[in-house]
Amino acid sequence: MTARRVIDDHKDLDNIGSLTHVEIDSHVNTTPFVVTSGAMPFAPPTARYIAAGSGISIQDYGPGAGLVISSTGSSSYVFPSDLTVSLTGGRTFGRYASGEIIPATGKTPAEVILMAIAEPIAPTVNITTSNPLTTQFNINGPTSTTISASYVINSMGASVSSVSLEFRTGSMGAWALLTNVQDNPFAASHMFNAPSFFTSQLNYRYTVVDTQGATTTTTSTITPQSYAPPTISLSISATPTGVTGEGPLKRERGNTDSQINGSITRQRVNVPITSYSVQYSLNNSVWSVVPGLSAVQVLGNPALITIPTTLHSDPTLVSETIIYYRVVVDDIYATTYSPPVIVHLLDTIWYGPTSAVPATSSDVRSLASHVFTDAADPLILNTGNVQRNFTIALPQSHTVTEVVDLDALNAVVTSNYSLTNLGVTDAGGTTRQYNIYTMTNAIPYTGNHRHQFKRT
Repeated sequence: MTARRVIDDHKDLDNIGSLTHVEIDSHVNTTPFVVTSGAMPFAPPTARYIAAGSGISIQDYGPGAGLVISSTGSSSYVFPSDLTVSLTGGRTFGRYASGEIIPATGKTPAEVILMAIAEPIAPTVNITTSNPLTTQFNINGPTSTTISASYVINSMGASVSSVSLEFRTGSMGAWALLTNVQDNPFAASHMFNAPSFFTSQLNYRYTVVDTQGATTTTTSTITPQSYAPPTISLSISATPTGVTGEGPLKRERGNTDSQINGSITRQRVNVPITSYSVQYSLNNSVWSVVPGLSAVQVLGNPALITIPTTLHSDPTLVSETIIYYRVVVDDIYATTYSPPVIVHLLDTIWYGPTSAVPATSSDVRSLASHVFTDAADPLILNTGNVQRNFTIALPQSHTVTEVVDLDALNAVVTSNYSLTNLGVTDAGGTTRQYNIYTMTNAIPYTGNHRHQFKRT
């Protein structure tokens, strides 16, 4: 670092006057020259010199120029160990509470302050996905998910470190990496090969990490449209209509002929209907096919199928009390059964005033009033003031238990009704045994009387 001043040019002796060699030597040896790096390695014992300390460099640009002194490294203080926060009254040092340790080792005070007042903040991350699978069941083959994603880095002074977009199906199993491109915003299409009748979810996961370690993960789920069975409309009507009060689904026993029609509406365009049948049952368990409506083939892929009006007439059913009807629809995915339409076939109660005691089936069926056996108890027979015979005709499984004349101070007249038996033909031509209860007055009532009767 120290050196001897060398006079190698006569100009170095300018302005020193007339000197002998001894005087020149004395001048060189006793003059306090400043010796710097770059000079010769020997200096007079009395010469002053500049020494460069740690992290300092000195450059001597020669006589008439300057000395350049500069730093060769950082001279800032750094903490030799971590710091423990010790504060009272709930005070904190930035984001560090009392008792927490600040990882200060090797950091300058400025770095510790910055670390205390600015912690990593999770990025704001968004992802949206769309796929035709959500609106069309049974897309078979390649289908594309449109993906849009973006992020915002929220940590002070941080930038994005890594990004990953991952995929799996069915909300289970390992995630597969699709890309780690850091484009922001990000847009892409993901091709997925969907098998037939695919219903599992498509799961997408988007993760962003910043240079301070803050991370956010968000997901997006594609839920394929599910299967929807065809909707079925089935109409059953009596033909011909029988006694008054009869409807398509509640009729007199024996009236079993039915007109059948309806419609089928496909609900999923990619699931064509292939065939349909109309069936009937007597117990809602064992089913038979209605003739003419068995495995009717459906061609093309119509959205609406009309079940043509078809007569179901089966003489073997005339003794039945209930018949069930349903439609069975087959498409390329499933078989669908409509809820059963139930036809109830009931015996009839006949009652009313009459000119003579009924002696034939026709006499009974000609009585003024009738109801089915499911009618609520009690019933009212209006006598009128013309006839003197009053008859109640019940199927043999039913009996009259009480008759009260509401217009004769509620007199009980049950014993005034005598019982006989008679065969009465139902709507199907089957003769069924009836209990015939008849009350005969000597003369007609002068005004109407209401005979209220109860039955088993």
